[in-house]
Amino acid sequence: MGEKQVEDIIRSIAHKNSSLTFSQQLELIKQKTDRKTLLSVLETWAREFGFEGIWALDALLELDKDRAREAATRWLSHPDGDARMIALGVLVKCWEDHIPVDQLITLARNDPDADVRFRSIIILGQLGDERALAVLEWIRDHDEGENYEGEPLRYAAEDAISRIKHRLSPDILCPRMRLTSGSVTNTEDGGLKTSRSCRGDTMSSIPEEVREKLKNTIYELHPPRDVSDVARRMDIDPSSSLAEFFRHYKGVFGKPNLYWLLDIEGEPPDSIQSVTQQARQALGFPEGIWIISNLGDTYDFIAYDSRNDSVHLVSEVNELFDFIAGRIQPQWPSFRDFLISYFKDYPISEREKRSGS
Repeated sequence: MGEKQVEDIIRSIAHKNSSLTFSQQLELIKQKTDRKTLLSVLETWAREFGFEGIWALDALLELDKDRAREAATRWLSHPDGDARMIALGVLVKCWEDHIPVDQLITLARNDPDADVRFRSIIILGQLGDERALAVLEWIRDHDEGENYEGEPLRYAAEDAISRIKHRLSPDILCPRMRLTSGSVTNTEDGGLKTSRSCRGDTMSSIPEEVREKLKNTIYELHPPRDVSDVARRMDIDPSSSLAEFFRHYKGVFGKPNLYWLLDIEGEPPDSIQSVTQQARQALGFPEGIWIISNLGDTYDFIAYDSRNDSVHLVSEVNELFDFIAGRIQPQWPSFRDFLISYFKDYPISEREKRSGS
């Protein structure tokens, strides 16, 4: 079968008016073509930015990640900012050990599109490569740009610097981190058993060091609020450590190491309920899982499992579906352990202190 025939088959199936999903299109095309010629056509199409080029890049990502990585790396030099953004998204999904760090550093420092710079900064922080520190420090001190949501790039750079410097620390929210506080062991039935439980506690479920950190700040509530109704609507035990924490403190908390800690109630996109609802509609999140942080542009987030009081960090796209399928163990065996980790190095600024305290 020649390349012209394969091109005709692809165009007859994968077009803008098709009622088929991308996966259905690709499966049908695979059935009608041979793999070698199909890959050759996709590589050719992926040299050009446009509908066919984007489709080809997505198809390569499914069929041959090495070829997808090569094509996406070429797009990093494309004059269209949207092409560079798409390339970064593809590389996040297939970087393994072949991420072009030098190019990412150049994009973060020099790209004319602030959104491309922002996403490059985020990825550099996730990679944890020390070669990026000098440029990230320059961005933190000099780049006045903002992404499309109005978030300053210098804040993203500061978060990335913190991730890189602390990536080996067991108590920092870094992308390669695993268990931090307490311990988690497998039970005979395959479940998880934590070293401590916080259910049934009252104010004692909030660690003393966290209470001290948040004392006399704008987050502290006097008197405490009643969150029992919202907790029940979320099917969260009103006596759990999470509900107890939000009885005494109100978010949204700032962004040490990338992640905001949202509030249990409030307006979108600053509440746990609204962000979780968004994730359930888009990704099919299971009941009992609540996203308690901002949802990153590469689908990285912190999630609370109300069924066992554990907390997960999903920091890479390729972890997302394993997490949804329940194949990833929690980073923190309890919400209390998470609070200790999150607030360990939390910087309280002057604006966060209660006036007159």
